[in-house]
Amino acid sequence: MTARAGPAEEVFRDAVGGLGGAEWDRLAGDRFYSSRGWLEFCASLDGHTGGAVCVEDAGRRAAVPVSAVTRQAHTRYRWDALLRDLGTSEVPAGVLVGPARGYQTHILSAAQPHTGLVERLLDRLRRLPEHAAAAGLLGDAPPQRPPVMAMFLSTAEAEALRAAGVRRQPVLLGADAWFTLPDGGWEGWLDSLSAKRRSMVRRDLRRFDEAGCTVRHAPLEDVVDVAAELQARTDERYGRRAPAEAIADSFRRQAAAAGGAARAALCCRDGRIIGYCAYLLRGRTLFLRSAGFDYTRLNGVAEYFTTVYYSPIRAAVRAGARHVHAGIAAEDAKALRGADLHPLWLLDLTPGSRGTDRDEPILARNAEVSARVAALSPAVERAWTPQARSAEQFGLARSLPSTRR
Repeated sequence: MTARAGPAEEVFRDAVGGLGGAEWDRLAGDRFYSSRGWLEFCASLDGHTGGAVCVEDAGRRAAVPVSAVTRQAHTRYRWDALLRDLGTSEVPAGVLVGPARGYQTHILSAAQPHTGLVERLLDRLRRLPEHAAAAGLLGDAPPQRPPVMAMFLSTAEAEALRAAGVRRQPVLLGADAWFTLPDGGWEGWLDSLSAKRRSMVRRDLRRFDEAGCTVRHAPLEDVVDVAAELQARTDERYGRRAPAEAIADSFRRQAAAAGGAARAALCCRDGRIIGYCAYLLRGRTLFLRSAGFDYTRLNGVAEYFTTVYYSPIRAAVRAGARHVHAGIAAEDAKALRGADLHPLWLLDLTPGSRGTDRDEPILARNAEVSARVAALSPAVERAWTPQARSAEQFGLARSLPSTRR
């Protein structure tokens, strides 16, 4: 869909709002899911028109990607379903603030954006649904009051938008896992773990090697078909069905979006690929993207952990990266291997959404989700509690044992 002339044209003229690819990627830095290539991939998704809002104030610039959404296929981005029990928007069409895939939204700026800059950004974002609807970007029959939703924000960015004037409480979406890689390479990372966890990793690797398994790395574009078949088998195992051909097409477009930075760790035994993990490197961060296995051929010798965590961490170390973004889900496996878990938030930016009468249900839900995360295992609780405490103004402190407040 092409934006018509009018206020929306500036925002939706291309995936980066007409700012220019080099300038945009300078603002994005290591944040791959806000890079121009990835946003162009997101703009190609059915039901989305990609763009960006850019503002300037006092010699500084801030920007954020946006999408005019008519239909959201990905369940984790269905704000209408997520908010149904909270008395907030149940309208599926509107404006999404942040990339349409990747679970990471950042306010991009060359320096820490001051409150005045974020206020200008917020003002532009709040006016955007009206302009998008008038330009025909929200369908032939747009909602009367289209929502504007910022999803997968960090705590710092949720706080910045609240300080700029957002009245509604943010809604906790889940936990985001990050590995920090210290000095000393692979051995330095192992030494950063507790003795018990260090022994677990070495035992996993020993069992993997003794079983005759190996991991090799290749450009994702070279192994798209085998990776897609393994992903399709994994999806079917967990009740999700997607044709391998459609998955392969998505992988090809993702690899193109990454500009050659997309790679795959391939788990092999007896000359056969039995698992894969797709990842990409941008600057000093390695991003884990997806993984799949032929579970009928696994022998329970840590094939998953070696392929999905240990081998990419080694690849990150070799590349001089200092962080591995492991994303959402599988919190226990990640925390056991030293990952920190950070909250991710949804914030309703819709004009007129004061929401003070809805604060209590949102805070109660946040506490419930936080408690559910912490209860997954002692390792998860240790990785999660410091982050929950730092966001206690959003209700997470209710989920912590009183002795830890």
